[in-house]
Amino acid sequence: MYSVLHTNDPPARLALGAAIGMFVAFTPTFGLQMVLVVFIAWLLKANKAVGLPIVWISKPATMGFIYYLCYIVGCALLGREPIWQEFMTRLQNPGDGWWPALTLLLQEGSPPFLLGCLPLPSVLPFRHTMPRTTRFACIASGAGDS
Repeated sequence: MYSVLHTNDPPARLALGAAIGMFVAFTPTFGLQMVLVVFIAWLLKANKAVGLPIVWISKPATMGFIYYLCYIVGCALLGREPIWQEFMTRLQNPGDGWWPALTLLLQEGSPPFLLGCLPLPSVLPFRHTMPRTTRFACIASGAGDS
């Protein structure tokens, strides 16, 4: 347990592990996220123990918010309006059943959702980890001394 909580990895490996965990948390790979974090951290020689807890931010209680944010970002990137009104109208029409609403959601909602899942995990983790990594690199090189 001591080796997990008190790691001797350099700050760059710790930051990369955290960034990988945050990246995978915002991807639509629910159920495979822990495996992906360990695999990507192994490939990039990052700290696996730091990335695993971070991926847990996309638990069932928070993934609705995360995936909604991805959908809204995707709609903005594509210049589309969200399809909520039409989706609810089709869902509430008892004559057609739920199939037309599900078809609309999959056909019209999937492209913005999947597109929106790309920029968020690409930008958010590095926004928080890169300044710290740069600060540690400056301190290590002596450039941070004044």
